[in-house]
Amino acid sequence: MSCLSSTAPINIDAEKQSGTCDLKCDYQFNYSSSISTATNRGDYLSLNYEPASSASPVRFNAYDYTVAEVRIYTPSLHTFNGQKTKGECIIVHTSASGNNPLLVCVPILDGRNSGRASQYLSKMIRNVAKTAPVDGETTQIKHSFDLNDFVPSKPFFSYTGTQPYQPCQGKNYFVVFEPETSALGISAKDLEMLTSVINENAYMANDSTPFFYNKGGASQGMISGDDIYIDCQPVGQSEETTETVSDADNTSSIPDIFQGDWLKYFIICFAFFVLLMAFNYLLNYLGTSLKNFKMKF
Repeated sequence: MSCLSSTAPINIDAEKQSGTCDLKCDYQFNYSSSISTATNRGDYLSLNYEPASSASPVRFNAYDYTVAEVRIYTPSLHTFNGQKTKGECIIVHTSASGNNPLLVCVPILDGRNSGRASQYLSKMIRNVAKTAPVDGETTQIKHSFDLNDFVPSKPFFSYTGTQPYQPCQGKNYFVVFEPETSALGISAKDLEMLTSVINENAYMANDSTPFFYNKGGASQGMISGDDIYIDCQPVGQSEETTETVSDADNTSSIPDIFQGDWLKYFIICFAFFVLLMAFNYLLNYLGTSLKNFKMKF
């Protein structure tokens, strides 16, 4: 059921984007393999994600994120040019530092194969249909999966909004991939099986929330160090509120400038010059005094 005051999900029409956010929604990921259990939630499937490594697998806008859960919906929550896709995979991330949650959304289409992700979805859906077909039931998935196989290194859209599902609250960051280039694939048979175990959702897309385009796309592999942080909360048609955190490699504060090595060398040279001038003045003074003394006698 849609929420009347929600700002997500949205309808994505590339011609109506509010601008670009290449730096403002930088998304880097390096997930790892995980075993999982699947829970039937009535109108979606919930997968837990428990990788062996405790390291944060995602950095979004210089914040580290971990995976809270993976949700599978049918049809998609987002619409693309007014049309829903057959399904949508939403990877929900939380921030250890308390920043806004990050939702990475990948559309699902039938009739196309996306490799290992498609194979896992097929096995997972069939497992759920057999052992957890009723709302509230949970089943262990025997096959491990890696979200690196689910997330494409492709351009994406980004925006800030409420949760796209009940209770439709809070402020969330969104990464939404395009169906044409980045969709996950499942067979028509698996899609039919999915719709038999969960209800089709009835969420309506919002047309008033501004969204932005990252043409550089997601990048697999984490970049170490602190990068520029810029808030992705949009303001106006093509502007976004910016809140920068200094990058040690590119900016220097005034105290940092005065602590540079060049300043130390300058002070040493200047001090040496002053001492040399003082010594020269002292020699001239002593020479003049000695000459005057001799003239008196």
